[in-house]
Amino acid sequence: MLFLIKAICSISFLELTPKQVATLEKASRIIRTGGVIAYPTETVYGLGCDPNQNSAIEKLLLLKQRANDKGLIIIAASLEQFNDFIQPLAPEQQQKIQTEKKPTTWLVPALPKISDLLCGTHNTEIKKIAIRISSHPIIKALCHILHHPITSTSANLSGHPTCYNGEQIRQQFSDSLDYIIEDKINENARPSQIIDLISGKIIRE
Repeated sequence: MLFLIKAICSISFLELTPKQVATLEKASRIIRTGGVIAYPTETVYGLGCDPNQNSAIEKLLLLKQRANDKGLIIIAASLEQFNDFIQPLAPEQQQKIQTEKKPTTWLVPALPKISDLLCGTHNTEIKKIAIRISSHPIIKALCHILHHPITSTSANLSGHPTCYNGEQIRQQFSDSLDYIIEDKINENARPSQIIDLISGKIIRE
């Protein structure tokens, strides 16, 4: 608990209630032990797990009924938290990612060791992974506590409506998820845009 409080206290922009502290403590413990959680993002609810654990990723994909070859987004509190997943970026590329105002997911060159469960098996010459720096205070705090990114994909069964609250998530997933972080989100927000950092191509607006 002391480690958790120290990690949270380093995030001066976020004032957490005791309930939020307990929520983050439980969520981080579940993620470390290979669990799958639902959590609020800037746009919709997401499903998250530890991207370093293939068994956790496989569990998430099975719960969501998502094909293994599509890949997943990973989100973090800072660009530095992606260092174990992506190839080194030029200073101007780093600046572009860090100064983007809109919620944006970037396709960037991945390290060769990164699982295809994260990158997908797309027919491209360069292996790429989708990353996003989150501005959501709960996500930023959680990633600071974990010291690494978490996966992000919309918290709904494939082909089913997007979920905007805990009740909608429970209706689709019943009790199959390990935890749900309850918080308000902007139901009018659109999913993040997706841009290929190298080519500049807009994959999704």
